[in-house]
Amino acid sequence: MAQDPVIEVRDLVVELKGNRVLNGVTLDVYRGEILGFVGASGAGKSVLTRTILGLLPKQLGRINVFGVKLDEDRNHEGQGRISTDGSKVSAWVVPTDEERMIARYTSALASSPA
Repeated sequence: MAQDPVIEVRDLVVELKGNRVLNGVTLDVYRGEILGFVGASGAGKSVLTRTILGLLPKQLGRINVFGVKLDEDRNHEGQGRISTDGSKVSAWVVPTDEERMIARYTSALASSPA
């Protein structure tokens, strides 16, 4: 059974101050994968991540997060499901269902009275 990607980017084009920073980027991230971008300073790692998170506008392309087309979802419902690692916005983890269940259980234990 084939999985659908939880993050899908197709033909993404981003320009900042008239300069094309990303040109035709395509990628998929599947449930449970950990993705990190590696590259030289100014290569577009943070621009790509911020665009997926909805912090920067795109000129062309398509971004789907958990099947939600972010252009059509003005509230960016899907973006709230992506965890960022503090100031390290160039990396994120898409948790599995099991990891989310463990996190909820752990959180419930921590917040219950002793």
